[in-house]
Amino acid sequence: MLFAIALLVLGLVGVVGGALIIWRRDGGSAVPGIVIVVLGAVAAALGIALMMFPGVPA
Repeated sequence: MLFAIALLVLGLVGVVGGALIIWRRDGGSAVPGIVIVVLGAVAAALGIALMMFPGVPA
């Protein structure tokens, strides 16, 4: 359960951090921020899924 919560928190931090990178890119490429947002969303979704299924030892 602790792993799932940590994964959820780190995923949300990744989404917010990636959004800040996209917002403050100053004319540069937005690709790194988009990649971070996507990876953060996947991590957050995995954390939520691990918490929803009680049979998964996380």
